[in-house]
Amino acid sequence: MVDPTLEDIRRRDAVIVHMIDTERMTMTAVAKWFGISKQRVQQIYVKEKLLPLIESAEKRSKDD
Repeated sequence: MVDPTLEDIRRRDAVIVHMIDTERMTMTAVAKWFGISKQRVQQIYVKEKLLPLIESAEKRSKDD
């Protein structure tokens, strides 16, 4: 079995966010689709969607 590359993981993470936001799929449905836990889907979603927003808000507050 071949280990996924970092590019493969990033692509998967982007697809997960797309499925939740655009396709309006539940995290449970996405988890079943990829064969991972709902908790892992939630971790990926937070990492991809919310952390960049938090980091940019922190940067703006430091600039003020």
